[in-house]
Amino acid sequence: MGNHFEETEKWAAERLDEMLLVDRFKEMGKADDLVFQALVFLGNGSHQLSLGTTVLRGDEEIPAELKGELKDIQQRLHDYQGKLRRFRKGGEN
Repeated sequence: MGNHFEETEKWAAERLDEMLLVDRFKEMGKADDLVFQALVFLGNGSHQLSLGTTVLRGDEEIPAELKGELKDIQQRLHDYQGKLRRFRKGGEN
């Protein structure tokens, strides 16, 4: 029974490594640059927010105020990314 738990734990750890792109960052020499990694994922999130904004643009039932909130979130994320970039290893942008 303990073996099943260990197998499940190992499987979960492998899936997490896949989700966090551990091997890709190792290949890039960025395994220890957590800020770089965070910026990659935040950039992906920013892209998804942009797609959501684009989709909602054509929906007249969604109030402009609500659409504006999403744009504000995008701007805050963009600003945050800029602040975080200052902490990149080697001062890279």
